[in-house]
Amino acid sequence: MNDLHAKTGLWLSELDGSSGEIHVENCEIKASSENQETPFNIMYQVDVGSWHEAYFVIEIKELSGSLSVGLVKASDFLPGWKTIGMFYNGNVTNGRAALMVEFGENLNSGGTVGVYSRRNETGLHVTYYRNHRCLGTAFRLGSEDDFFFPCVQVSGSVTFAYSAPAQVPQSTDREYPKAMDQFLGEWKMYELIRNSKAIDIPADATVVFNISPGKSQHTYAVGVKVVNQIATTFEKIGKQENYDLIKVRPVMSTRMMPPAHLWSIEKNIMESLEKIQKTTVVNDDDLLLIGMELELRCKRFFKVFPPLHSYR
Repeated sequence: MNDLHAKTGLWLSELDGSSGEIHVENCEIKASSENQETPFNIMYQVDVGSWHEAYFVIEIKELSGSLSVGLVKASDFLPGWKTIGMFYNGNVTNGRAALMVEFGENLNSGGTVGVYSRRNETGLHVTYYRNHRCLGTAFRLGSEDDFFFPCVQVSGSVTFAYSAPAQVPQSTDREYPKAMDQFLGEWKMYELIRNSKAIDIPADATVVFNISPGKSQHTYAVGVKVVNQIATTFEKIGKQENYDLIKVRPVMSTRMMPPAHLWSIEKNIMESLEKIQKTTVVNDDDLLLIGMELELRCKRFFKVFPPLHSYR
């Protein structure tokens, strides 16, 4: 049961509102900061009494600038960057600095952000949702007696709607989106074979390929990092049985000097990328990149975000 449901509160601006403006009409709220450099904070003050679960949803109607949505104690609701709490804006932040980067999608006009806090014998747990997809639990604090109020932090201007559904979310486990195109996403390399010989992958080398849509039809932007950032573009040029034939455009890289034990694997990846001729995805989980006397294998890769135990 959502302890925020059917509770009427009041949107408060920091101090006298001198660093921004707020206008409330029914369930639609408009807030703007005086400048883009300093955020304007507003908090939903509501009396929930004794509570165990609190869930609210912010629907972003229009956004110009940057927005963070989260929770704050009344005592930590302060002007500008002084506010400290538990926020989501694509990263997980404390209102002052990023604590976990690329936790989810950046916020923009349209879509929703949900914040679910629950208190039990193990402490206070805070989970975020983007467009009703669970991003996972970002905070797992120790015992907390104080209530954390809904809070919005904006640099620029935002129009949003607030709601507190009767039911809380059923899942707090991170849900991974299914790509519309099987090649898209992140892939961790686990095997590289050149001239019938397996190339040693150092234990401390996490080689992840990031494949995203290219600038034109049938192309993919490919990025990979060992030490240097390596980038190229794959272009689909035909089919051969279960494989897509590809043309690899020029491979580019930054030019930092890797440690000696990583130099070999980075050099092999650079040379291998240029020779790839075809590719396929097996069971939506195994990416094969194949060229002359070359085979590169990757597994789908999903980042793991262990919950933080403090936001300060």
